[in-house]
Amino acid sequence: MTGAADSNGDPGPAQATAAPAARTASASLVVWLLVGSAFVMILNETIMSVALPALVVDLGSASRRRSG
Repeated sequence: MTGAADSNGDPGPAQATAAPAARTASASLVVWLLVGSAFVMILNETIMSVALPALVVDLGSASRRRSG
């Protein structure tokens, strides 16, 4: 039986290599999710830095009302 436990209860070759492969796939997914999240965060900051001055003018700023 390939991949079955032997009489000592030790995993066979297929079971021994399945766990590290699953951990590698899981770690790879986590890394890609972090990279994607960082990209979205940087994109959001870029858009907001461009849009914020126009939003302040359109909505009015509380500091402008106090000083003016």
